[in-house]
Amino acid sequence: MVDFIGWQRAKELARTEPVIFVEIMGEAPGARSLEVHVMSPGGVHLHEFERDDTGLVPLEDIQEVVGRIAASRKVRYAAICRAEDRWPPPWA
Repeated sequence: MVDFIGWQRAKELARTEPVIFVEIMGEAPGARSLEVHVMSPGGVHLHEFERDDTGLVPLEDIQEVVGRIAASRKVRYAAICRAEDRWPPPWA
């Protein structure tokens, strides 16, 4: 099971363990389009070892979708936020 945490906390934890960053790329009534990034520590910078562009996901299914990705990669934490200007972002 994945724990959803704040974006800032996720950035801190990603320096020591894999974390999922979920960007909200777009919205429609009752759904969101997501870009899911599984990031892990990699020296000075973070390493992205999986990216999933989900397309529109019903709001009630977002946690389940992210949870499946987390379970498949054995990731404990995820954060959801509006899209960054670019990926990887400067803080990674």
